[in-house]
Amino acid sequence: MNQSRTLPPALAGDKTNLSDQARKEIQALSGARPKEFLIQAFGAWVVIIATITLAIHVDNVWMTLLALPIIATRFNILGLLVHEQVHQLGLRVRYGDIVANILTAYPIGITVEDYAKVNL
Repeated sequence: MNQSRTLPPALAGDKTNLSDQARKEIQALSGARPKEFLIQAFGAWVVIIATITLAIHVDNVWMTLLALPIIATRFNILGLLVHEQVHQLGLRVRYGDIVANILTAYPIGITVEDYAKVNL
C-alpha cells in the first residue's frame, strides 16, 4: 500500500510558508534567556552539591548508587546548557562564554569554544 503523504506547507517549505502568527510565536521563543540559563545552572549545582553531601552523610553503598544517576543527570543538564551557550541562547553579555565555561563547561571537561567547533 503506497499512499502518498505530503507534509504541511510549513514543514515542507521555508519561513515564507508560515503565517504571521506562527512567525510571531517563533520569534517569541528565540533569543537569549540569561535568567533561565542561570537558574538552570545554579539549580543543577544545588542538586549536585546536596546529593554529594547527603551521600557522604549517609555513607552507605545504596545511597551512593542512588546518588550516581542523580548527579549524572545534572551533569547532562550542564552539557545541554553548554550547547545552549554555543547557540547564544544563554548569556550574551561580554563575558558570557567565560561565565558559561566556569558554571557549565569546565566541570564536565570541555569548553564552550571547543564544543562550538564540533557542534553541527
